[in-house]
Amino acid sequence: PRLSALRLSPPPRGPPPPPPPPPPPAHRWQVKKIHVKPGCSLSLQMHHHRAEHWVVVQGTACVERDGDTLLLSENQSAYIPLGCRHRLSNPGHIPLELIEVQSGPYLGEDDIVRFEDHYGRTSG
Repeated sequence: PRLSALRLSPPPRGPPPPPPPPPPPAHRWQVKKIHVKPGCSLSLQMHHHRAEHWVVVQGTACVERDGDTLLLSENQSAYIPLGCRHRLSNPGHIPLELIEVQSGPYLGEDDIVRFEDHYGRTSG
């Protein structure tokens, strides 16, 4: 067809339609960013209803898992299975930052059983 024979639709009026709403929040997983200061550690703990996967994005992590110890640096990771006693500490001189992916049927903060804690929050 010749260009003069084509009909162009008029430009749309007004702003474009809004994007679709985000998906509902996941109920079986969540992601957190964890910060640990140099020389500090979190409580020795376990969870009945969730597993965790930790990925170090800055610093050095000392990970205790059921009596074993791992030393992780940037871009390394550790899996913490459901029911595993675990602790995270920062043996380094710079802040430790890691991404924690929690997964399981229940992710509430009350699913933390603490065995040792520097702040007196033990529950087991």
